[in-house]
Amino acid sequence: MQYLKTLLQTLFPVMVAAAVFVLITVVILIIRSEDPGSFAIQDYRGQYYINVHNDLHRRRLRVEIEKRNFPDRPEGIILDQNINPGTIVEPRQNLRLVVNQHQPLLTVPDLVGTGQAGISAALERIVIGDQVYSLSRGSTSLVFDDGVPEGTILAQSPLPGQKVDPDFPVDFLVATSNAYRGKQVTPAELKELPVDLAYEFLLRTGTAFTIKEILQPKRPFEQGRVAEARQTGKDQFELDVYFQKPSAAFASGYEQETVEIPQEYRGEKMCSLYHYPENDPQSRKAIFRQKLSSESATVVFFRRNTEVLELRCENKVVSRKTLSPDFSG
Repeated sequence: MQYLKTLLQTLFPVMVAAAVFVLITVVILIIRSEDPGSFAIQDYRGQYYINVHNDLHRRRLRVEIEKRNFPDRPEGIILDQNINPGTIVEPRQNLRLVVNQHQPLLTVPDLVGTGQAGISAALERIVIGDQVYSLSRGSTSLVFDDGVPEGTILAQSPLPGQKVDPDFPVDFLVATSNAYRGKQVTPAELKELPVDLAYEFLLRTGTAFTIKEILQPKRPFEQGRVAEARQTGKDQFELDVYFQKPSAAFASGYEQETVEIPQEYRGEKMCSLYHYPENDPQSRKAIFRQKLSSESATVVFFRRNTEVLELRCENKVVSRKTLSPDFSG
């Protein structure tokens, strides 16, 4: 009996210590399992993603990685983030990071003027060195044109020669001789199209438009695409477009501009808006050709490096603006 009493006296401190240890462990596990409260987002730009991964995981942020290729910058470095530093966020909030990853950039082939039957073959096998890459086939929209063979590609986005990541989607505008299918445009046909292809579609069907709202893209591939299209009258559409101002880290891409319309050209005067490379005015591309009644018109369009935005009304140059990259690279 005395032996058991002595044994219990000896083991009691050990048992108490063990119980305290278990209690502390449980409390720590409970604290770690709970979401931390709101916090200010850090500036991750310029840091290596591998160095901040654990911190992002600890804060329970839902991180989406967009890979970009800038060979002159270190691989794995964070170029941009979609939430400004200092913004108060909650756990499980989405955070999109643009991370530099060295991979081959593919040159978009020039398929304009060829038949759509060759699209798959041209996009599925792009050879660089001993590796085979591909681009994705996006949407195909039909527009009436009886001056070329049925199925001829009239326009594409991205433009020929543009450098894009592997698997990037390429969308097409294709000729049809079927007037019922190709002489009019419907809201469903415009939705999710790249805006430059939507402009071409509207021009070819003689349809006017206004951009009503600029919406924040939720995914990188939405940038520059039509979010919604609404028909507001005969041959008149209203568009919502996804657009996020590019970071200064990127030299070109989609651009948002507001063009002022002088009083004397509003109403019944026909106006056209063009954009073209600064050193090549002959390659100008129309954004719209229509009558404007408002004081200004908002447009979103794809710009390569330095370009000129030019408004002409009744064949007179009303305004001309040079748009240069935010960052020279």
